[in-house]
Amino acid sequence: MILALVALGLLSLAPEQRIFLFLGAGILLFCLAVFVAFIAWFKPKHLVYGETGYRAETKLSLGTEKEQIGEAELAVLPRSANPNSADVVKAEAK
Repeated sequence: MILALVALGLLSLAPEQRIFLFLGAGILLFCLAVFVAFIAWFKPKHLVYGETGYRAETKLSLGTEKEQIGEAELAVLPRSANPNSADVVKAEAK
């Protein structure tokens, strides 16, 4: 967006005013970089965290899961085959 504004300014501004346009665009880019660095320093999860991770982390607080399952309870649950495993996919393809 900033580059588009600079390109428009280059076409429409007088040569002596173009230097101020470049300085302004440089300052805007610098401010944007500082803002992203600030977020990356204090809340890096906000830059790399997708919807899947957010939903998994907040599942209990949103009320979609009634309780957490412990390791002992998980070990007792019946096992099932992984539907994405290569053997299951090959068997279904035949």
